[in-house]
Amino acid sequence: MHQTASTFQSRFIRGGVKEQLRLASLRFHGHADNGNVFQLMSLILILMALALSLTLFAGYHGLFFYINAAAKMLPASVWAMITYLGDTKIALAMLLFFARRNPALLAVVLVAALFGTCVSHGLKEGIGAIRPYGVLAAGDWTVIGQALTRKSFPSGHSLTIFVFVSSVFYFCHQRRTKVMLITMGCVIALSRVVVGAHWPVDTLVGAALGISCTLVGVWATKRWRAGFSLWVHYLVLSLLILATVLIFLDNGGYPQAQPMAWLIGCSALIYVTIDYIFLPYPFAVRVAQQGVL
Repeated sequence: MHQTASTFQSRFIRGGVKEQLRLASLRFHGHADNGNVFQLMSLILILMALALSLTLFAGYHGLFFYINAAAKMLPASVWAMITYLGDTKIALAMLLFFARRNPALLAVVLVAALFGTCVSHGLKEGIGAIRPYGVLAAGDWTVIGQALTRKSFPSGHSLTIFVFVSSVFYFCHQRRTKVMLITMGCVIALSRVVVGAHWPVDTLVGAALGISCTLVGVWATKRWRAGFSLWVHYLVLSLLILATVLIFLDNGGYPQAQPMAWLIGCSALIYVTIDYIFLPYPFAVRVAQQGVL
């Protein structure tokens, strides 16, 4: 029976997941957006309008001191944990919780992440905006974590977290969950100003770009079915696992957030192992006992 169950387990990892990908592709390509795309596009317009208004009326550095002053409301370790949630490694690790149950999400994020990386690094290198630490005198404001001086525009953490929350948002139907996702994204994006790493405009544009990358990912995935192939799925899964392992090797400049990061990393690795390997086993035993295999 053990051998039969193990055989079923092996078949599930190959054929079972392949069948799930096929069904996920059918659901995704027949998926009605239910206004989610329109809502995401509206958020982009709102964020860009805020960024433009802030730049015109208060300048590129506008509102920095007001938002940065919020650092005194919570311990530095809490702000470090909040802002570290926008780190690419953490965002990719959190995707492991959705990997098998919603493979369409991985397909969308794959395109969004590739596009977002090119856009973010291209703008950072091309514009070369100076961060607060390279402009402001010490002592007038709060800096938490690593003190960076260059490549301020746009905020990469804000882009990353909004790729994550907007991708989940796209597949979500509950209004309360949508509000929670956007609220979480906004808090993490604003924390980049609180820790002194970015100007407010950087985070607004970064968030708008993150949502835009997600919409590009949705558009491309609707037309590119390769994202639902077995080898692409396991390739993306391997990259997510690799990113999660890197959490234990790099604290992203926020050592205070390391315990939280390790907890997320351990939880994600355990969950994906159970979901792909151990979870099918009890079902395999029941099937073997019934003599189906």
